Amino acid sequence: MKIVKAFRFGTLAFQVLTLIVLGLTLHTVFSVLSNAMIGNTFKLDTQIDQSTGDRKLTLNARPTNGGFLGANMYLELGVLNEDGEYVTRNSTSAYLGSGEQRTLALNLVITKDEALKYNITEGSGFLEITFRIRTLADLVGFQNTMKVKAG
Repeated sequence: MKIVKAFRFGTLAFQVLTLIVLGLTLHTVFSVLSNAMIGNTFKLDTQIDQSTGDRKLTLNARPTNGGFLGANMYLELGVLNEDGEYVTRNSTSAYLGSGEQRTLALNLVITKDEALKYNITEGSGFLEITFRIRTLADLVGFQNTMKVKAG
């Protein structure tokens, strides 16, 4: 009987611990996600170099982790032509400790030759942004990819 009672207690303790860990991870993921979606966390700047005709895109992000656990944040920025081929893309990632805020920057350059090769003109192509948030040793997370038509 003592073994059965010990097993029941161990099972109950494990279930309670699992619920606590689930609550902490969900709070962390939703905290980072809500901080990323609200406010001025993301800023996209575009420039055209008049002397060379090169196009430069810069994505600046300043995510905050308001959760109890640390989280890994991954960002990817890409430009696709009308056929869905990547013209250029770049990615970065950072670890956000509990209560921490980081600055992330992604730069893309499309040269004039690449724009001609991939038929990228004003108002053509797609911009693709992927962000991923992972916590609890990358066991729990959220990922979203947004693809926006230029123009």
